[in-house]
Order: sequence, then C-alpha cells, then structure tokens
Amino acid sequence: MRTVTDWLGEYAASHQHPTNKLLHWICVPPIVLAVMGLLWSAPVPAEFSALSPWLNWATLAAAAAIVYYLVLSPALEARATRFTDAMLMAAANAIAALARGDELVPDGLDRELHAKVTAAVRAAAAAGD
Repeated sequence: MRTVTDWLGEYAASHQHPTNKLLHWICVPPIVLAVMGLLWSAPVPAEFSALSPWLNWATLAAAAAIVYYLVLSPALEARATRFTDAMLMAAANAIAALARGDELVPDGLDRELHAKVTAAVRAAAAAGD
C-alpha cells in the first residue's frame, strides 16, 4: 500500500510544469463548482429536508471534504508516513467533540480545532509506532 509521502511526492513531481499549474488554477474551481451544483440539484430523501433545507448531497460532500482535510493536515504535521485506523478515529473523535449540537462538523477555520485534531492524531501516530 502506498504511503502519504508516496502520493504527495508523485503529485508534486507531476505538477511542476507552469502550463499544468495554470490549467489547474483556471479549470479546477469551475469543475468543483459544477460538481457541487450537480450534487445540490440531485433529489434528496425527505428526511434530509425535514432536518434542514441546507442538508443535501452537496453539503454532505463539502462536510466530507472538510473532515478529510482536517485529518490529512494533522497527519502531515505529525510527520506520519501512513494513516492508521487509530489516527482516523482520533481525528473523528476530536472533531466530534468540538462540534456543537447544531453542527454536523465544527468550523474548519477554527485554530483550536486544528490544534486538538493535530494533538489527537500525533498521539495516535506515536502510540502506533
């Protein structure tokens, strides 16, 4: 199985050409917006609408992306070379502990959130070594 270092190394090596960088800078935002629009327009179960008018496939995808990057960033900061189930659970527990009752996930820009998730992932990574 490939490590985070392998994935990021390959990504960095393949994204150095100025034309590649320009194309990504121009094309990726419209692609993301188009996908989010498509997800937003997809029918949702009635239970979603009953909970919140904002709960749909696009907001769930955005929440999943936030959780993914909240997990990835601390793992990189902890200098982990691979993800473990313990690290993922530690990150999920830290995120869940900081979410208020009315939030699916806490504010992704909150520095306290990043610090607590980083500490939890670092502890899980150290315990796994």
